[in-house]
Amino acid sequence: MFKNLTISICLFSLVLFGCSQKKLTPKDILVVAIDSEPSNLDPRFALDAYSQRIDQLLFDGLVILNNNLEVVPHLATHWTVRNNKIYQFTLHPNLTFHDGTPLTAHDIAFTLEQILDPAFGSPLLGSFKNVEKIIVLNKLALEIHLKEPQASFLTDLTLIKALPHQKMKDSKVPFKDVLIGSGPYTFLKKEVNTIILKKNDKTEVIKQATITRKDTYISFELINHKQ
Repeated sequence: MFKNLTISICLFSLVLFGCSQKKLTPKDILVVAIDSEPSNLDPRFALDAYSQRIDQLLFDGLVILNNNLEVVPHLATHWTVRNNKIYQFTLHPNLTFHDGTPLTAHDIAFTLEQILDPAFGSPLLGSFKNVEKIIVLNKLALEIHLKEPQASFLTDLTLIKALPHQKMKDSKVPFKDVLIGSGPYTFLKKEVNTIILKKNDKTEVIKQATITRKDTYISFELINHKQ
């Protein structure tokens, strides 16, 4: 299943950044046609291809897949592995979410701990049942301990995104309606058959090798096959 996901992300990069703009679209807006509506843009519940593709623009993880489908550091500057089961990650300093909230190792741990909780109901749980525990060493470092060695772990970890844990605890608004991340684009609004993202120009962004365009807005528009 994950192999299909990585291929989908790769294909999405080709579609998203290779498609042409409509003639009447302002030059700073990239319009992307989609043939089904994303089911849930909360990355803890995103399983369908379009949700995961849009999430790639909104959120960041410790690691990411590059254009060669290799796992490389992203929010993490590097990682080390001990006994093939203990992964220690060190984060870039001074990371922030779209709203300026500091992004720390606690935010990564929070996301993964929620996914590991069966009562939370994340469909990603199956990919992380081998995780034994998560230890936050400090604001810029954490360890993830596995029960057994797992060759696919780093690839699976690209699904885990940093979410602002304190803001989520304090807010009464469902996260899927606010979608605060740290990626190159921010969630602007969702309308009928349309999702609009705006370029994140307020906070420093860790560059994603697969994203090369610099459009101010991206509009995902649902195709109506009945027309």
